[in-house]
Order: sequence, then structure tokens, then C-alpha cells
Amino acid sequence: MIPLQSYANSPPENKFAGLDYFEFRMNNDVIPPEDTTYYCKVFKAPTEYPTKRHAIAIVEFPEEAGYPIGGDFGSKYYMLEMHYNNQTLTPNRRDNTGIRFYIGQELRQYYIGYLAFGITVSVLALAIPPK
Repeated sequence: MIPLQSYANSPPENKFAGLDYFEFRMNNDVIPPEDTTYYCKVFKAPTEYPTKRHAIAIVEFPEEAGYPIGGDFGSKYYMLEMHYNNQTLTPNRRDNTGIRFYIGQELRQYYIGYLAFGITVSVLALAIPPK
């Protein structure tokens, strides 16, 4: 996990400027020269929050909902599953992608209960959309 950081130095157009955030990110991992690879990495939840806070954006959440982080919230570990599609079998490709959780200043009215995002490509899989 990338350490907790403040987003105070963000560009003025960023609506999340001034919010704390943390990231779950791959660490220069090598993508095998295989057509398809699924890779899972487990991350420990941040411990900087003695009271429960809400992650309010990874992709933008509704204004009344947030994902609980810290305090007495039961989830202490998270798993990031990556699906690599390397049809040209290119060797030594590296991955540093990940996701950033922005932490709101106040709890929101509702909790987001389960977090999965991407686009469905089959009944059994999700894919993260480009960009």
C-alpha cells in the first residue's frame, strides 16, 4: 500500500483537492509473456483512521454514499485482481497501475456495501475500462 497522503497540491480543477487518499498499486510487477494472466495482490487496509471514515471516490460515488474505511469497520484486507491480456506475448512488460481511494471529511448517509468496478466481458469476469 502507498502511504496515506494529502492531495492539497493537486491541480485546481480536481474536485478532490485537499482530501487525504491512499492507493493500492502494483509494484513494477512483471507481466508474463503469456496470452492471459490473472494476478491477485492482497493489501492491508490503512490504519491511520481510529474512527470510521468514508472513501468517497475511486470512481465517483453518489454524494450520499461512501465506502467505510478505518475505525471498527471489519474489512482489514483488500484484494486487487488484475487481468493481463498480452496477446503478442511481449516479455518483460511491467505494471504499476492501481486504484486511489479519496477519503471524505465526514461520514455519508449510506455505506457502499460491496465494491467491484469494471466492465463485464463475460459472465465470469470483469475488465477495467481503458483510461
